[in-house]
Amino acid sequence: MRKNFFSSKLILFLAIGSFIAAVFEGALYYSNSNLFFNTLLIFQNGINAFMFKPSISLTDAMNFIEQNNDILHNVAGYMYGVAVFTAPYCTVAAVYRLLENILRVMFRFRKNKKWRHVLIFGFGSDVKAMLDNYVPDAGDIKSCVHIITSSEMSSDMRYSLGKRGFVIHNFDILSADDKTAARLLLKAQAEIAENIILFSDNSVTNFSLLQMFSSRDGDGKFQLRNGAKITCRCDDDNISEIISDYYNTCGGAQCRYDLDIVSIPELQIRKMFETVPLHSYYAASDVPLAQWDTRMLILGFGALGRQALIRTIEQAAVHKNNKIIIDLYDTNIKRKFELFANRFSSETFLYEGSTVRLSGSAADGELVINCHDTDVTFKDFYDTIMAEHLKQPYTYAMIGINNVNYAVGCAMRLSRLFSAYGSRGVPTVLRMDIDRRLAQYINDNSSAFADVHLLEDRNKVLTLEYILAEKLDRAAKQFHYFYSTIQVIPKDGTPWSTDAADADALWRKNTMFKRRSSKALAAHSPVKKLIFDRLARETGSSSASEKIDQLIGTNGSLMRYDGSVWRLNDDEDGFLKALQADEFALAAAELEHRRWCCFVAADGWRYGKKRDDGLKIHDCLMDFESLLKDERGRSTIIYDLMPLMAEYLGRT
Repeated sequence: MRKNFFSSKLILFLAIGSFIAAVFEGALYYSNSNLFFNTLLIFQNGINAFMFKPSISLTDAMNFIEQNNDILHNVAGYMYGVAVFTAPYCTVAAVYRLLENILRVMFRFRKNKKWRHVLIFGFGSDVKAMLDNYVPDAGDIKSCVHIITSSEMSSDMRYSLGKRGFVIHNFDILSADDKTAARLLLKAQAEIAENIILFSDNSVTNFSLLQMFSSRDGDGKFQLRNGAKITCRCDDDNISEIISDYYNTCGGAQCRYDLDIVSIPELQIRKMFETVPLHSYYAASDVPLAQWDTRMLILGFGALGRQALIRTIEQAAVHKNNKIIIDLYDTNIKRKFELFANRFSSETFLYEGSTVRLSGSAADGELVINCHDTDVTFKDFYDTIMAEHLKQPYTYAMIGINNVNYAVGCAMRLSRLFSAYGSRGVPTVLRMDIDRRLAQYINDNSSAFADVHLLEDRNKVLTLEYILAEKLDRAAKQFHYFYSTIQVIPKDGTPWSTDAADADALWRKNTMFKRRSSKALAAHSPVKKLIFDRLARETGSSSASEKIDQLIGTNGSLMRYDGSVWRLNDDEDGFLKALQADEFALAAAELEHRRWCCFVAADGWRYGKKRDDGLKIHDCLMDFESLLKDERGRSTIIYDLMPLMAEYLGRT
């Protein structure tokens, strides 16, 4: 903004100065003429100077100085000589600015208000990568993308972006007062925008931008369209907690806009598990689900490593008893992990030296995190890996260290080590966002790097489609809507009246934690589809679809679906007995409860008899057997069958 402001002022000052110099020179040059015509000639010369053809040429001015060789005529002559060149420049700049404004107005008219308007705040390297990846009108809805930035932007850059269809707004919105900020946002058509992306490199800046928008009616801030979505980039866990608290407190159940908090490492790891699923090692095997033990190797505990740890905890559960073991390898790992583990409750996770273990009372199965302080450049590292692999084979590896030379060598040696000790096919995902030629070679190599996959680099993962995560959002909203409106009633019960809003409206009444919970459930859905089919075969059914129909269909053995509600075939005690008697239904419920327990535990919750969301206390954070015995908990077990119900409804 500063540069453009300065340039505009400079052109104005040059124009005024050039005109004054031309008038001054004309007054001296035509001093002997009739006063009326003298005045006309003076102004004609001043105007013609801006038209590239001054009435008094430089030759005339030079001869005039020679004829009147004094200080006044010399100063006027030299000033005029400069003005002859600066005046046309001012004309060109003014015409360019006029054409630019005309084109901007035409572009805004061309971008129909029915189009989806997307506002992106920031113009760092990550936003530039996002724009490079942008494919205009790739979907069914045409989009108009606005870029709002205070960064300096050259004319060439503005022209290039404008040619590609982006609308540029160059101003510093945070430095403006409320009235000016509102005017600038209206100019950027923020009032009709469906998506606002706050993508400054600084998390605090993004939080400040978020606070400009009205979260509820009457708070005096700028009002977006009701239901608009704000995607706020935040790479700091502490600031993320503050943003979540701000949204929950200020918006509450009446929040006008939807909010999503993202980080680039989170996007990369989400993409990693979509491309190379966590359970790839077992997918084509005959290993029973109970033995699908996940052992994840995470090399490098930076931002990528932390995200890989959290997502592994959220997605690794496939059975009540499968082991989940996560090994972290890095230098100074104790300090790095302790800083990260502040998010965990010491009542939920038990610390035993360099090992952290999820309490057995908090969830079924085994969840263990091992910290190894080591350097990949040392031989001891590979000796440690081999010894650990022989005790419990690794099933997935993620190499997130910065040094390309060490990372590539490590990937190759790990792949060979796993294959040599009977674990061929263990996915090894390698961070490679520096040398694309080397990355291409690794992708094409089917020998040394047969089981090595590349982690999508930050530039390629930065697409509007992935940042807005509309597909994941839709799935999460449907799960939340289903959870909020599901009716499971006793055998002879009467359905209650439901006047539920649509899925989007219900979603905006949700806290940030509940949204993350629904998204984690949606992200685990592909895992469940794989598990349900396998579980059906293990329990003697021909298919998961057939088994689900038998359990909860129109003639279900657990409950009957009449097209609007599910009716239990018995009272609560009878339902729970029938559930425990069916191996498939029981395993599905136990799995979902364990997955949920792992999720809330990783988010820092602990058990308590009275639930308190502010203190992160939940009365259902316990193993499944304890849940069956708990007076209140046993009534919530029906919701652990929700994935089966959603699967059933998805086919009917």
